[in-house]
Amino acid sequence: MCCAEAIKNALKAKEINPDINITILFRDIRTYGFKEKYYNLARSKGILFIRFDETQPPEVIAKDNILQLMLNKSDIGEIKFDTDLVVLSAGIVAPEGNSELAKLLKVPLNEDNFFLEAHVKLRPSDFATDGIFLCGTARAPANISESIAQANSAAARATTILSKEFLETEGITSNVNEEKCIGCGQCVEICPYNAIELVETTKQMGLYSNNIQKAQVIKALCKGCGTCFAECPVSAISMSHFGNDQIKPMIAEAVKSEEKVWEPRIVAFLCNWCSYAGADLAGVSRYQYPPNLRIIRVMCSGGMSKSYILKAFLEGADGVFIAGCHLGDCHYISGNENAYLRLENLQKLLKMIGIEEERIQIHQISASEGKKFSERISEFTEIIKKVGESKIPGKVSKAKIGTN
Repeated sequence: MCCAEAIKNALKAKEINPDINITILFRDIRTYGFKEKYYNLARSKGILFIRFDETQPPEVIAKDNILQLMLNKSDIGEIKFDTDLVVLSAGIVAPEGNSELAKLLKVPLNEDNFFLEAHVKLRPSDFATDGIFLCGTARAPANISESIAQANSAAARATTILSKEFLETEGITSNVNEEKCIGCGQCVEICPYNAIELVETTKQMGLYSNNIQKAQVIKALCKGCGTCFAECPVSAISMSHFGNDQIKPMIAEAVKSEEKVWEPRIVAFLCNWCSYAGADLAGVSRYQYPPNLRIIRVMCSGGMSKSYILKAFLEGADGVFIAGCHLGDCHYISGNENAYLRLENLQKLLKMIGIEEERIQIHQISASEGKKFSERISEFTEIIKKVGESKIPGKVSKAKIGTN
């Protein structure tokens, strides 16, 4: 924003006094869109643009009621300006309170601490959390015309909800088995949508009653990412349509092989919204990758239970490949970040049962990166070939894997 403002102010000053000498010192100049014409206009009116090195910024010295500006350029040498006025074009910085507000609303921030939209092109005014919208400098530095356009967009999106008499919820949601739930609250903390709450219930034990807390899913808010399911330490949470009853039989079938010559058996867990579509694009685009890959679709990499990975290896898989959205661009806000953290914790357990770290990989692959999917899975297959056949296939395939 400060680049365009500096040029606008310089042109205004030239309009008032055509004889004024103006020099704009910049590190990077960005005049995006139609603002490029103002940059060209400024140069045609004699306004100078001089770039400085970030490691050698200009120095301002007050001397005899004159502000002297010193600049050292490697290609020219030292430059000195005697100025009547020095103007600093300040950038726009996100408020520190954004971090606290983001936690309250369960919405993500980008690396600059501005709020992150659901999708920069497809849903620029939406958060992944339904019913919350953003516009203007909440999402990034913006000028007045951009802020007005985004405000109109946010208002229109809100109207689509307010105009309906009732809303349909997601068909894929999580469910809590209250008999198993221990009320630890881990699911409440990790849910990106605030869709789980701890409810106090009374349990009768003979003549005595005991007040205990149990997790309860708010179906209207749940989006079915499965993060709570994967995080639950006692397997008290199940998923509709994408739970153990569906995924585990798929794992068992995926690693079956009747090949006489050993070929790596790889199970790939791909998220529904990005990497699965990326694999589909790889096929449509005819990018080649090994045929020994068996793909299992999950709603989100954040819902990848540790038990799925362990079961794959115990059933005989030689490698497990996990792919999700890019960090900061997850359909479920922070699901892929939780997947990375969970995998780090799983590495220790894999070593204990004799599974090499090279046998499992996690990647960020978007729906448009079919070629990247083909390259990553081909590279992973070569690694598995070098590591060799897994030494524990089938030995404990019927073992009870009760925890996530």
